[in-house]
Amino acid sequence: FVCALNSGLGASVAHIMRPWLSTLALLLQLQCPVLFTCFGPHEARVEAQILTAIHARWAPHKETGFGHVLESDKPLGVCNAMYCWLW
Repeated sequence: FVCALNSGLGASVAHIMRPWLSTLALLLQLQCPVLFTCFGPHEARVEAQILTAIHARWAPHKETGFGHVLESDKPLGVCNAMYCWLW
């Protein structure tokens, strides 16, 4: 499986999200399980919209038990706060 820690897929910032689209398409084509982590609920919602739009098979985001740090410059959440599986 592939682990994508804080990939930025749900960042709502085009230049961060764009490089992931071709990689995501390839992983879906290969039917490779992927674990995505994200900063928090906002990015999780955007990731969910993208995964739904591309008809991916995925499990809803959950809070992680991963270690994480608070980041004062990221008011929307914390590093690795949420995860979801894609297959």
